[in-house]
Amino acid sequence: CALPISCYNVSEYLSDTIDSLLKNNNNSIEIILVNDGSKDNTIDIIKDYEKKNKGLIKVIDQHNMGLSMARNNGVNKASGEYISFIDAEDTIKDGLFDKIFEKLNEADYDMVVFGEDRIFKDRHVYVESGIEKDCKNKNEIKSIMYNIYPAACNKIYKRSLLLDVPFKRGVWYEDVEFIYRLLPKLNNIGKIDGYYYNYYQNKIIGRQVEQREIIGAFIVPAGIGKGSHTLRINQGRAYIRELPRCILLALLPSCLYLETPVATNTP
Repeated sequence: CALPISCYNVSEYLSDTIDSLLKNNNNSIEIILVNDGSKDNTIDIIKDYEKKNKGLIKVIDQHNMGLSMARNNGVNKASGEYISFIDAEDTIKDGLFDKIFEKLNEADYDMVVFGEDRIFKDRHVYVESGIEKDCKNKNEIKSIMYNIYPAACNKIYKRSLLLDVPFKRGVWYEDVEFIYRLLPKLNNIGKIDGYYYNYYQNKIIGRQVEQREIIGAFIVPAGIGKGSHTLRINQGRAYIRELPRCILLALLPSCLYLETPVATNTP
């Protein structure tokens, strides 16, 4: 399993992120650190970890291209059959990789999902994956489109799918756009119980949002529909009909600064 990590001015947090992965290494992961034109000493930290973990850590040092392109370049450099993303400010809980490989031994899943622990300064908010059980076919996948938590980092994917469905550059809420463009390509989805991804709210790095990006977020269905031609026509149309409502449900809580509706207060 390859883990591409986009790194931009994250010298304060990056060591915690990498250490959490190394602590859970079960000799079946590779870590791909993508320095996305950082202006602090992020690249020095990356090179130090690369030197101490030869063969386990790969490095890409590129000019600033943004999160989407950093992830895509990491996927292209990966050699594993599966990909899982982690942001450079976050960590994972112990036992995640063992759980992932146990699940992958059950069936040939295209994607596996798990819960997220949103960590605030004064509380934890436990966010479900939005899937109650494994999805074994396309009809079952369609049935969970309203509820799936459309984040990129609480999942593991077949690398071959990501080569066909890369992230788009210059898209606001790129995770939402990516997930709903990927769903029609999936044949099945596995679910792991538990909240294994630690999402630190106080570490989020701000960004300026241009008007064109906000508008782009609400015309996502047009781009997603282009990727549905490989499905049976009726199946593709069924996905496209559902997409606008699904995307609005995913975006509105964040736009209004509300906690996600699938969050709970206890693990």
